[in-house]
Amino acid sequence: MKKRTEAVRVAPIEVVGCIRAEIEAKRAERDELAGASPPRAVLAAGMEECLSASAERAERVMFAHVATLDYTTESLLSARVTTVRDGIDRVDLLPAMIAVLGIDTVRKGLSRFIARAEDGPSPAERAERLAAIDAEILSLEQAEERAIRSFEAAGIDIVRRGDASPAIVLSDL
Repeated sequence: MKKRTEAVRVAPIEVVGCIRAEIEAKRAERDELAGASPPRAVLAAGMEECLSASAERAERVMFAHVATLDYTTESLLSARVTTVRDGIDRVDLLPAMIAVLGIDTVRKGLSRFIARAEDGPSPAERAERLAAIDAEILSLEQAEERAIRSFEAAGIDIVRRGDASPAIVLSDL
């Protein structure tokens, strides 16, 4: 008995829809990787750098504050240790915490959070993986554009995504 093979017809929008779903999945993967926590070692090194800078500042600012107190509860708790970042005056509690509790106690307290953080990829690994994902997205977007053009050549209009890459849409592929 002879097997009969039949061509399966797939609607053009389904073909393009599958490619678009892959593009969205890759974009989500990229966003997740881009927002992933750095390695714990990088977090710990950053914490140590921040603690050292804040400890120096704590000695300077808190000594000046204590030297000018009238030793009422209100004046003792009113130290304003501020820093300006992005043009905004912010209260920086770290120097005050270090001055009162000691750097080792603050380090121990902050280390708990670093230990619970996800151990993310190294900066080099992150960059390598992001580049690979970007290449996959580019390849998928080119496949999408080729599919759209082939359907257009057959007289079938497919609406392009609003966020389609103009460089790809206008390219010769």
